[in-house]
Amino acid sequence: MVQKNKVTLEDISRKINISRTTIYKILNNKGKVSEETRRIVLETVREMNYVPNQAAKNLALNKQYNIAFSGFNSPQTPYTLNNLLKGTDWAAEEFKDYGLNLIYSLIDRGNRGEQIREIYKLAESGVDGFAIFPSQVEPMKKCINDLVDMGKYVVTVNKDVPDCRRHLYVGCDYYKSGILAAEVLARMIPPGQEIAVFLGGEGIEHMDITERYRGLTKKIGRFPSIKLLPPFKYDGNDPDKIKHFLTALLSENQNLGGIFDLTYELDLISRIVNKYNNKVRLVGFDLCDSVKNHMISHSIDAVVFQDMPAQGYLAVKHLYQFLSDSATAEIREESTKLEVVYEGNLEFYI
Repeated sequence: MVQKNKVTLEDISRKINISRTTIYKILNNKGKVSEETRRIVLETVREMNYVPNQAAKNLALNKQYNIAFSGFNSPQTPYTLNNLLKGTDWAAEEFKDYGLNLIYSLIDRGNRGEQIREIYKLAESGVDGFAIFPSQVEPMKKCINDLVDMGKYVVTVNKDVPDCRRHLYVGCDYYKSGILAAEVLARMIPPGQEIAVFLGGEGIEHMDITERYRGLTKKIGRFPSIKLLPPFKYDGNDPDKIKHFLTALLSENQNLGGIFDLTYELDLISRIVNKYNNKVRLVGFDLCDSVKNHMISHSIDAVVFQDMPAQGYLAVKHLYQFLSDSATAEIREESTKLEVVYEGNLEFYI
């Protein structure tokens, strides 16, 4: 559905032949105008459902809102931070002339405690709102609750922190992404074959993996002719463990039809599949240059795409709106779209 354009003061001015300056004065109770002119303007405003542009008001009043994006860089998934930053940069550019001052606080994952220390420093320096891509979930709960107690607005991005008092989560619905991936892979392989799952972590610090696995097991249950093998659990410390297990699996299990990767080691897994048995279907999550190359070489059949730039953009935009509109933020979630990417439509995503 095409969204209607917002009504502007220019639209109202053309309709009633009254200058924009006069309309502005009436809407902001400035200057003297006749009661008849006031009546005409206010009636037309209601009739046309005019909504004042808060950003323009901020510009006129020279207001400034300090928002911080706090994130971390992981050597395993550097594309996540890079794509989130694309979106935050879009928002910073869009609202910079209307009072938004976006501050970046970025750490390496190996120094996780630094993220929380930096957030407290920013809060004490006068930052009004925080978009947080958390390196750790459990330790971040207290930090977020403290920020809310200080009157700060908080949005979690890409990775949520459950049971805290953040105002908004913007990111992927990981459970639904698991359902979608299962449906894709289950329809790729013949009945009677088996599917292997590679898990990269469990528990609250790996909610994305846990929820995706929960979603895919739920969906695979609707394909009774396909057997889901017990998951291979990878602790993230020794890639050779994946290599040895998968090499043996591909060599010994003639009934293996597909693989789900939930380890964020899709590059490694696809290289092994391509070497030992390229007939096995491989489905993973997210996109980066290495994944693109493996899709072109047909060792990865599909990935479920989450729109990370949109997540970064929406997180900053909502924070700006919370602050500039002086609105009461509702505690809620906003999930960005999920899409299945194959080689045939790859060019539209990367």
